[in-house]
Amino acid sequence: MKKYSRIVAVLCVLGFTSSPAMATGFSIVGGINDNMTSVSTGVAGVATADISGGLGYSAGFLVNFGMANHGFETGLIYEAIKTKTSVTLLGVTSATESTDGYLHIPVLYRFGGMMWSFGVGGFYEIATSSGGSSNYGLEAGPRVSFSKLFIDARYDFGLKDNSGVKTKGVVALVGIHL
Repeated sequence: MKKYSRIVAVLCVLGFTSSPAMATGFSIVGGINDNMTSVSTGVAGVATADISGGLGYSAGFLVNFGMANHGFETGLIYEAIKTKTSVTLLGVTSATESTDGYLHIPVLYRFGGMMWSFGVGGFYEIATSSGGSSNYGLEAGPRVSFSKLFIDARYDFGLKDNSGVKTKGVVALVGIHL
């Protein structure tokens, strides 16, 4: 928990000490995520294992640093990511579903107009549950803004090889600028 408190403290200090020429904004976000990772392995008729993703939820905050039409964005978003596993051994199938928690830290460069913008950058994830492992990768997606309300759609592509699997997913966030 001490590690997470330090991350939040650093983000807050950056937000309160940025240059007056740069606008700083805070946002609260929430939404859904879809873990699109899918893996199948085994010997047909003897033993197979299928792993696929499912819908989860996301909630957190974002900090923006920049000018009117471009700037940097970071934050801290908790993601509950679902995974479905199905194992078949000699014709007998066993299925389980698990939810792993992650602290998702995006770092994006956002550019565009007042209503539409596009963010591109990367992310780092820290597992908060015993079943998960840390991850990092690329992240990109559009945003549409309506005054203080905005909608984000993001695509995440994991670059870390977690047991032979590179993760990928889609996140849809709704937020409000404070």
